[in-house]
Amino acid sequence: MQKSLLALTALGTSSGVAHPQSRVTLYGFIDEGFNINANADGHHLYNVSSGVL
Repeated sequence: MQKSLLALTALGTSSGVAHPQSRVTLYGFIDEGFNINANADGHHLYNVSSGVL
């Protein structure tokens, strides 16, 4: 039991750590907008909406 536990521990610690790619390319655009309604029942109303362009 001790030998199998030791072998399993050694195998787990010797496994490589996953590393991300050195170059990651993001493409596209962010289409978000921040809206302010200054007279919503006498108060300000703030919201975020998509599809502004």
